[in-house]
Amino acid sequence: MLWLLALKRFAQFSGRSGRAEFWQFVIAYAAVVSLVAAYEVNTYAYQLSGDAPLALLVLMMGMLPFYAVTFRRLHDRGRSGWLIGAIWLLNAIWFGLYDSRELTRDWAIDPALTIVAGIEAWATLALIGFLVLQVSLPGHGSANRFGLPDDGSTLNVPRYATGAVAQAPSSMPPRGDPLDMLERLAGLRDQGALSDAEFDAQKVAILSRLGARL
Repeated sequence: MLWLLALKRFAQFSGRSGRAEFWQFVIAYAAVVSLVAAYEVNTYAYQLSGDAPLALLVLMMGMLPFYAVTFRRLHDRGRSGWLIGAIWLLNAIWFGLYDSRELTRDWAIDPALTIVAGIEAWATLALIGFLVLQVSLPGHGSANRFGLPDDGSTLNVPRYATGAVAQAPSSMPPRGDPLDMLERLAGLRDQGALSDAEFDAQKVAILSRLGARL
C-alpha cells in the first residue's frame, strides 16, 4: 500500500522514493480519476457540456502529491526534480509559437516559426521519454546528494523515516555499532519518524543481531 505513503508525503519534495511507491501511486491516481470520470459521464451525461467537473477536481487534488513523488523518484535516480519544470517551459514556448503563427500566418517568417515549433514539440516528447525512463529505472543503491535510499536499508527503518536520516548521511553510525544504532533509532522516535512499536521492533532486531555475535 505504498500509494498511501505518497499521499502522506503529499508536500514533501525532498528525499527519495522508490519505483514501487511511485508507480503504485500513479496507477491508483489514474484509476480513481478514470472511475470518477466514468461515473460522472454515465450519471450526469445529459447535464455535462463536454467537461467532467468532479473528475477535474479529483485530478487537481492529486497534482501536488503526484509532483512531490515524481520529484523524489527523480532524486532516487540522482536527477533534479526540476526537470519537470522544463516540460512546462517547453509547453509555454510551444503555445507562444502557436499564438505567433496565428498572427504571422501570411508573413514570410511563418515557415520558420513552423519549423521551430516542430523542433520544440519533438524536444518536449524527447524530454518526456527521458523522464519516463528515469522514473522506471532502479534508484541508486547508496546515498546520493538527495539523501539515503528509500528502502531504509541503513537502519532498516520504515520508508517514511528515511527523510529524517537523510539530512546527514555522513553522520550515520556504522552498521556494526549496535549502541549508536539504538541511539539513532531513539532520535527518530523522538522526531516522530518512528512509532513506539516500530522502535521496539527495530531494537529487538538489533539486540538479536548483537546476541548472535556474542
